[in-house]
Amino acid sequence: MAKRKSKQIRKVVKKLDRTTMVILCIFLILGAAVGVGTSLFVMRNDVFAINGETEITLNVGDEYVEGGAKAIAFGKDISEMVNIDGEVDTQNEGEYIIKYTVDNFRFRNYTLYKLVKVVGEENND
Repeated sequence: MAKRKSKQIRKVVKKLDRTTMVILCIFLILGAAVGVGTSLFVMRNDVFAINGETEITLNVGDEYVEGGAKAIAFGKDISEMVNIDGEVDTQNEGEYIIKYTVDNFRFRNYTLYKLVKVVGEENND
């Protein structure tokens, strides 16, 4: 008689275990879907962009004014965290590259560039 009850208990445990696993899988899938949906909703307005043009041409002697860049990550304006590297010598003809990066988890692998061409007046199109 003990063997018979033991078999019945095992059947109940197996059914319960499968049911529990199915429920667990459903909640896991739902949780992942809600997490992805929430993440996409929070990041829908994220932006990292250069203010103004990405390529400009100046004449020798003109003034270069850096416009900076705009960065919004997870709905928060982090523009003050944008690093700007590069210089423009408007007294000498040449092409100068300005590099923009952000010290932030969201945009850590993003780099933006602006090309500034300084030309003599006779070379200006």
